[in-house]
Amino acid sequence: MPRLVLLDLNLPRVDGFAVLRSIRAREQWAHVPVIILSSSCWERDIRECRELGATMYKQKPIDLTGLMDLGKELNAMLAAQMA
Repeated sequence: MPRLVLLDLNLPRVDGFAVLRSIRAREQWAHVPVIILSSSCWERDIRECRELGATMYKQKPIDLTGLMDLGKELNAMLAAQMA
């Protein structure tokens, strides 16, 4: 069982909303944090992800510093989950 799912909304064969619905429909996955990583900043996308049970919605970093900051944030989240 994964400790964390990073999910993009724009996938090649199925959209991320459908994947999120599928994850949240499985009882055994209820405790797994799902972090949406998307280039979209549309409020309707953010709202729908929250309604579907996403743990967090983050815009994809556009540079190395942003990516490093995101990595630190996710690492802290996992560390807190393990405590």
